[in-house]
Amino acid sequence: MRELGVALGTAVMTAVFVGAGGALVPGEYVAAARPAVLLGAAVLGVATLAALLLPAGRSESSASMDAVDGVDAVDGVDREVSVPAAVG
Repeated sequence: MRELGVALGTAVMTAVFVGAGGALVPGEYVAAARPAVLLGAAVLGVATLAALLLPAGRSESSASMDAVDGVDAVDGVDREVSVPAAVG
């Protein structure tokens, strides 16, 4: 999911840059980069606020993954898990 976000974010910011007249000339580059960077900052701000509004705690799926990793999903105590020795 993260990779998709990076690819989409890069594509959108590039489109904003090119749409603002982005060129590899110093003055035009800075003028076109400004709206792309502001858009990226605005999206990051909205995502931060959305993350802060998420409820705290753990989901059932993460608790079940802890059980697989050797942590008891009920009391959170790390249990000893036997792992076969590497052959080699």
